Amino acid sequence: MPSTTIYLGMPACGKSTIMRAHVEALAQAPDAPFFFVVDHDDSWQFGQVYHSIEEWWASPSPLAVFRGVPALAVAQLAIDVGWAVFVDDEVDGALEGWKESPLREIVKRGRHLRNRAGRVTQVSAMIATHRPSNLPTDVVGLFDRAYIGKLMSAADAERIYREGWMVGDIYSIRDALAAKQPGEFTVWPE
Repeated sequence: MPSTTIYLGMPACGKSTIMRAHVEALAQAPDAPFFFVVDHDDSWQFGQVYHSIEEWWASPSPLAVFRGVPALAVAQLAIDVGWAVFVDDEVDGALEGWKESPLREIVKRGRHLRNRAGRVTQVSAMIATHRPSNLPTDVVGLFDRAYIGKLMSAADAERIYREGWMVGDIYSIRDALAAKQPGEFTVWPE
């Protein structure tokens, strides 16, 4: 079961590409969990496509791609099913109403959430954003792995420095992040 992972970087830095490669590889494992993917732009090319949560319950697939379904509903489905991974490569929409968000429950308590049947199961998240400075402070320290690509903002460099995801002072971190090429990531922890 993958841990809670975050992918950070500007648009076109490769964060969605690396996330998709990770999902595709993990989904092929013999003991793979369910994967529930929020597809914002109809770009996921593998997995069964669904347009509602009810459609999935009627005909479940272990790798489900949701188009036109709110991210919060997909996160709640991951909890309800259990032994699942919520995947969102534009997580900003799932951060709305953060205090009551099912994504918050996944990130904070994902190793022991009760599914719809009442069983304690693990639920993980693989999420991406291009603004790490906007991530809620109460969960940033709970990510097990971070992939950090090209970023230009001093606020993002400061957040990465504060969280200890890269070493150095804020200015050297900002310069290192700005110099990254598409597909180049710093992985924390190394």
